[in-house]
Amino acid sequence: MKNILTALMLTTLLSPAKAQVQSWFPDEAEWHFSFSFGAAMGYVRVNVIHDTVIQGLASKALSRTQYYRVLEPFSGELGVEELSNIYMAVMDDQVLIYDEWVQEFDTLYNMAAAPGDSFGFPLLGGFPACGELSRCVVVDTGTMVLQGVSLKWLAVDWTLEFGGPSGFVLPDTIIERIGAINSFIDIRDMCNTSSIGGPMRCYSDSDFSYNAGISAWWATDPSCDLLPTSVAQLEAERVLLYPNPGTDQLVVTGDREQTIELYDACGRTVLQQRLVGPKSVIDVQNLAPGAYIVHIRGPGLEQHARWVKR
Repeated sequence: MKNILTALMLTTLLSPAKAQVQSWFPDEAEWHFSFSFGAAMGYVRVNVIHDTVIQGLASKALSRTQYYRVLEPFSGELGVEELSNIYMAVMDDQVLIYDEWVQEFDTLYNMAAAPGDSFGFPLLGGFPACGELSRCVVVDTGTMVLQGVSLKWLAVDWTLEFGGPSGFVLPDTIIERIGAINSFIDIRDMCNTSSIGGPMRCYSDSDFSYNAGISAWWATDPSCDLLPTSVAQLEAERVLLYPNPGTDQLVVTGDREQTIELYDACGRTVLQQRLVGPKSVIDVQNLAPGAYIVHIRGPGLEQHARWVKR
């Protein structure tokens, strides 16, 4: 996060501002997010597609399309899947997301929050994997300028509670009009066992464009529409972890010595193992079903990922 904020400060010093208040979800807005699920890897493109009215509130409909290639067996064929639309609205300084399960809006971001403030994490009504104590805690705030457009940002900690005595704290930066950088545009995805996307790669509209400089966990190239081209390319760039979700075995590839650690929803270390060789198969049949945080360390390498056991 420090690197992101440093870049934002430099941009602010070098660019004149056009305005202080920015509208969210302009008609030309487009986002790209990294995507990996099981052996499928690629990106999700999100677009504003039309205006609508929900419960008397002016709203925007956003489409979501996944583009991916499958790692095993690798055929090179491009997969494309259209996902259901999501619906957003803005009320004063709050960005709202519509929950179709409970048929009501919930706060996605509160851009008026000050350091030390917190607001509730929007829970997906049909799949409340995170508990009601999950919060977004604001650590710092500021203003940046991108290509002449003045934008507010919040440095936050997503504090996710999964029903245990403790949870995960995930640092992030929320930028006005762009959204959260280290997660998906629908941040409820962090509490979903079938993850759709994130972190963000790029954002663009008619006024400016932004590349977060964050590559997919399986690559080093932060290009907006990066797709894997071969298994060799993937293995050369990063350590791979699959299948995700998985059951009794977890496969880790990478041409270096490394250590893998798994943490459960309460933050406890449930597995620690030293890996040697280009491909390691780890027995995880004794682990309980659920979501785990994976930490992989090695020479010149440090990766984090979320892995789900079914």
